[in-house]
Amino acid sequence: MRTVRTDEPGGAGSERGAQDLLEQEALGDVRLLRNKPFRRLVLAHATSNLALWAFYGALITSATFEQGATTRQLALLGVSLSLPFVLGTVLQGMVVDRWSPKWVYVAGILTLGGAAALGWYAPSLTWMYGSSFLVGLGWASLEPSRSSLTALLIPQRDLIRANGVLALAFQITILSGSLLGGVLIDHFDHGVVYGSAIAITLLAAAIATSMPDIRQQGERPEIALSGFSQGLRTSWNHPELRLLLFVTAVGWMVFNAFFVLEPLYVRHVLHRGDAAVLYLWAAHGAGAILGSYSVSRIKRGAGKELALVGGGVAASGIGLLIYSGFGIYQVAFPGAALIGAGLAFFYPPALALVQRVVGEDEQGRVSGVLLSLQELMALLGSTLIVIVGLPDDLVQAVLIGIASAMVLVGLLGLRAVSRLRRRTDV
Repeated sequence: MRTVRTDEPGGAGSERGAQDLLEQEALGDVRLLRNKPFRRLVLAHATSNLALWAFYGALITSATFEQGATTRQLALLGVSLSLPFVLGTVLQGMVVDRWSPKWVYVAGILTLGGAAALGWYAPSLTWMYGSSFLVGLGWASLEPSRSSLTALLIPQRDLIRANGVLALAFQITILSGSLLGGVLIDHFDHGVVYGSAIAITLLAAAIATSMPDIRQQGERPEIALSGFSQGLRTSWNHPELRLLLFVTAVGWMVFNAFFVLEPLYVRHVLHRGDAAVLYLWAAHGAGAILGSYSVSRIKRGAGKELALVGGGVAASGIGLLIYSGFGIYQVAFPGAALIGAGLAFFYPPALALVQRVVGEDEQGRVSGVLLSLQELMALLGSTLIVIVGLPDDLVQAVLIGIASAMVLVGLLGLRAVSRLRRRTDV
């Protein structure tokens, strides 16, 4: 009787190997959310950001429409958000690598709840700056720890899809959180928004607490500023990460200027009330949902992360041209949707690139460098607005200039990716 070899074409082992491969592909493509710890991470991520978008929108619109904030004062609100993010992300990235991503994540959620409580109390812009500061501090804890948890829970081949799922959850909360905030402001007041946000953050913290306390298996570095410099060296010495740093730095600086000026554009150019800002944020979220869903369906994204990032930045710039070029409320909605769709192609591929090329013992530090640079440039953009003190009648012209810069940065990034590929192929 002939024995069938397991490595022979058509043999039992070959058939079984093909079946196993198909099952693995199905698991990576369709069943990410059957991973219970990852599902809890997605739920905690969604609920915490639902609260964030509702109450931070209420904070910004209250500053603009109730306190009558100028461009300088709104930019100071941006500075108070970015400053703790820059400093905190550096330290939190090292804490994530040294300690527990889960508990850093829980601490970040509770900090957001504290920010909502302070915003509810805030009788003046000064207290609003304090609330914005806590938001930046909370975000500085959430982002590196979430990135690290994703890499620990999900196989490398599925990282782009996993980050796409998380980004999709995030963008859904931009839509739902902004709509929630707008409706509550229209029918009640800002206090109801803050109270609802506090309750939702407590729910998010409970979900995050139920996740397993999974930790890195590699080097456990000491908590020191040398950890940041090591993460920076790792990023700078890798050509793909170095290009990502450039696109992140320039693209995020100009986009943050748009974020600071948007409420004034709505008030003085579109001539709409405070809830209109949140409804336009919801349009950002609606477009970003479509973009994030597209990213989550990418099956062979490894090696294409930078091209996706550059294309996303350029698309957001085109959307901003539509948003700001016409000065018409109804036209601003499709422009806002395209801005969100483009940004959805930024975060998941950027995080997947870090997770793909960096060892797990350094992912928190490198993610921290990336996020710190992002917020450092946002801080620089806000600081420039504080220094210049932009008049209200120039807001639209500046937004058009910002949009043009975003398109240019995205296209330059795509060109650099093409050159990098040609050099590596030689």
